[in-house]
Amino acid sequence: MQSGAPDAVGTVMVVFPNPLPKLSVLKVGATNIAENATAAAIISLPTGSSPNQMVRVRARDFGGIVPIRILLTPENGDAVSVDATIDNSVNNPATVDVPVTMPINTGVNVQVYTR
Repeated sequence: MQSGAPDAVGTVMVVFPNPLPKLSVLKVGATNIAENATAAAIISLPTGSSPNQMVRVRARDFGGIVPIRILLTPENGDAVSVDATIDNSVNNPATVDVPVTMPINTGVNVQVYTR
């Protein structure tokens, strides 16, 4: 029995590419974070700090332009997301510094995702 849908021809789909692409938060403000850190990056800016900080993100093994979202989730208050891109087509790994506004005097969980 035919469904009326056209036949499709495709190529091999890779579920787990090798190497597996990876995004890492490397630095938040003046705080360096190990690229292979397994714990969440929780940063607390002391009173008197500027809320305007940079988040350095590294993309490895994507092979193209990578749209990213940095998510800042404070212990108190609403989460904030900041969108950016990393050009991983020429340099591997590639890094980008993204300006963010962080709350002062509270812990902030800093995460990065592809979007």
